[in-house]
Amino acid sequence: FQAFLASAPNHPVLRETIRVMLDYYEGRHTLHGFMGVSTMGDGYQAALETYPDEMKKVRILQELKNVPGVEGYYEDLTQQEGGVGCCCQHIVHDPEERKVYFRSRIVGAGQFCMNAQQYEDYKIGRRKDQTTSTATIVS
Repeated sequence: FQAFLASAPNHPVLRETIRVMLDYYEGRHTLHGFMGVSTMGDGYQAALETYPDEMKKVRILQELKNVPGVEGYYEDLTQQEGGVGCCCQHIVHDPEERKVYFRSRIVGAGQFCMNAQQYEDYKIGRRKDQTTSTATIVS
């Protein structure tokens, strides 16, 4: 989950992440995944080692598909209604505090949680794409 990041000014994790990014661009650091995730993870680890007291205040939130049967399910949280897609019930929470901060997606905001009209348009568009597909030959 990379859609939301909040920080106090001069935070050690961001300071170390920027240092790691600079090292990467100057050829002194190797990525072990996508750049953002890799450098943020390495910056976080470096901050843990370099600034242990400041890092005691850090809170890592997690995304959870909040549906029955999933470990950590919040049964008292009202489910979003009217949404179609994989991710309408995803939330961002602190699993240690058992506190929900916000929903990852809201109904109608994109392809992963469409409202009924968007879904119908999507289905029609897919059918149209399937019937009008063409082949391109590149030489």
